Amino acid sequence: MLKIRTKKPNMKVVEEFDAIQLSLKEIYSEVESTVKILRHDGHKFKKIREDRTRKFMECFSSLETQVDDIYKELYEAQNGAALLTLENPEEPYLAGVRYSVQVPHKRCVAMDCLSGGEAAMASLAFMFALNRYRKAPIIILDEPDGSLDQRNVSKFAEFLKQNIHLQIIIITHRNRSAYATVADDVIGIVKEIENGLTVSKMCILDLTEYQMNEEDNQEDEIRSSLGKQ
Repeated sequence: MLKIRTKKPNMKVVEEFDAIQLSLKEIYSEVESTVKILRHDGHKFKKIREDRTRKFMECFSSLETQVDDIYKELYEAQNGAALLTLENPEEPYLAGVRYSVQVPHKRCVAMDCLSGGEAAMASLAFMFALNRYRKAPIIILDEPDGSLDQRNVSKFAEFLKQNIHLQIIIITHRNRSAYATVADDVIGIVKEIENGLTVSKMCILDLTEYQMNEEDNQEDEIRSSLGKQ
């Protein structure tokens, strides 16, 4: 005769099942809430990325045009060119921007292949392009002409003359008479010995007192005054 062993019913199973169901409901609720948050944050992130790209490209597009125009202005030549290229067009702010220039009568090369003077002119073009995009109340240039020969200094001075709305302070250790035609003031710092001590003194020449008139050739008078300071 076959005997079937039986166990007493486990009454706690129903309670455990109900507890598991309740726990699953809580987990499902948390997952649903998390998914909603992720979707919301995803939309916000997408908008931020789009806004960031738009603002970046607004700046880049302006610089791309302005830097080429200013580069031509500086060199006073239409056969020169300044080019900006994005390394990552999809998300441009995640990578760099390549800056290449074509010096008049030369081939197009990257910045690190330029001579000191050529790199200085390219840097000035880029800086003034930035300023045209977002104007600064004042620009301070520390030895921008350090690598420039007199010919390019004259071109730089002519560029400043054509952009008289800019307020610029130029610090230079050279006697750059080309600036005399565009500057309002020349301030010289000299060293003197007083009571055995070296002191610095400031000499100021107000160039607005001189009339810039080619007919009476007063530019020579200004240069003479600069030489005496």
